[in-house]
Amino acid sequence: MGDVSKRSDEVLAYQKDDRDVEQAVSAARNPTEKDNELVAVTTTASERLPFSKVRSIALVTAVSADEVGWSTPWVPTLIAVSLLIVVAFGFWQHYLETKTEKRPLMKMSIFKNRNFLWANVIMALFFSSFNNFLVYATYWFQDYQGLSVIQTTLRFIPTGVTGILVALVTGYILSSVRGDYILTFSTICVSVASLLFAIPIPNDTTYWAYGFPAMVLSACGADAVFPVLTLFVAKALRSEDASLGGALIMAVGQIGRSFKVCLLDSSAVKVYAHCI
Repeated sequence: MGDVSKRSDEVLAYQKDDRDVEQAVSAARNPTEKDNELVAVTTTASERLPFSKVRSIALVTAVSADEVGWSTPWVPTLIAVSLLIVVAFGFWQHYLETKTEKRPLMKMSIFKNRNFLWANVIMALFFSSFNNFLVYATYWFQDYQGLSVIQTTLRFIPTGVTGILVALVTGYILSSVRGDYILTFSTICVSVASLLFAIPIPNDTTYWAYGFPAMVLSACGADAVFPVLTLFVAKALRSEDASLGGALIMAVGQIGRSFKVCLLDSSAVKVYAHCI
């Protein structure tokens, strides 16, 4: 009886191991939502590598062009090669998604979602304006008004304080106020802030006339639009694509900031050269 009982226990143990193996295989073939999210997070971390490298090449080339000149042969060549690499990467990901069973690093089909596509456009244009406002506001305070670093830093304090308050308020009202209303408010705020520094301002103008309202409005716009767009993307895409969409919209915002700085820097160099 002891041997029979022992053999029965062994058979039950083997059956349990077989069930565990079957469950593991089934989970691998049919990933759950959590598994999809994990894959999406890993994918977004991987897919940013080619974009970051290509963006770095293009940005370094554009910045160097102001010093060596845009007519230097390697300047337009490297920019063209960078753009071609991005286009080739997109076609390759589309091929993997539609023609093979391999999982692409970035699913190009998500751009068929118009809401997601326009959210990326808004993010790029918005933060290109906001970032350049901060950069050229610094130039205004230091180069034109001759303020020190500490004095310039003090003039940016309203931006941080307002940003904290707006972020808290936005998170509280998102459930009761329509997102397009918040988005419209934020874009108007940043537009007005940029216009306040775009008009001719005498060097002896007080900070409270233009600088203070511009700093407050810029923070109102930036810290209101970010949670709205990220939440909008999460709702617009399927659950397995939400992490990918969140990473993409953040990357697009960074690209918009970077390229707008290059464009305005090139314009500023031309203006300074003409004035001198």
